[in-house]
Amino acid sequence: MARWSAWAAAFCVVAALSAGLPTDPETRAASAPAKTDEADEDSPEVMPEGQGRDETFYACVGCHSTMLIRRQGMTEAQWSATLDFMTERHGMPKLEEPDRTLVLNYLARTYGPKPSTRPASPFLQKLN
Repeated sequence: MARWSAWAAAFCVVAALSAGLPTDPETRAASAPAKTDEADEDSPEVMPEGQGRDETFYACVGCHSTMLIRRQGMTEAQWSATLDFMTERHGMPKLEEPDRTLVLNYLARTYGPKPSTRPASPFLQKLN
């Protein structure tokens, strides 16, 4: 009997959750999240201005969105290793000089390491 009650309860939960979902295409389209500027990544303008922005955009968006780039926060050495990795493992066309330096400098300057937003632990002592 307990087994039957568990199945009945699970069915009720699934039915209740599905009841609120729209089934017709018009309602689903109307309830879809609105397209934001964040999602509009078809031009270099989604990236901060700076020397190398256009070169960086066109070198990277052939394979992935700029959102992936903008979230990284890596050092220049990490960006350099990432460019090498993309070329060697994923078939990205090799960036020749001066384009490689231009792209690398833009990435390191614009998407460098991010400062921590977490407060320091009150249990850690300051070392002087």
